[in-house]
Amino acid sequence: GMTQVELAASAGISQNRVSDIENGRTTSLKISTLERYADALGCDLEVFLMPRSASKDASIGAPLKLAMG
Repeated sequence: GMTQVELAASAGISQNRVSDIENGRTTSLKISTLERYADALGCDLEVFLMPRSASKDASIGAPLKLAMG
């Protein structure tokens, strides 16, 4: 229920950046930008880190969850 312009203003980023995020046209994002984006939507941010390849070591293969907010 929020336009990209409204979200951009609330998050302190450009409307073009909102469009890029929503359409997967970005190769890098700062955690601080994602925090502001989530906050503007009234959401918490969770980041999951997963290994790129399978590992025999279970501790390396387990996801790391970071809760932001």
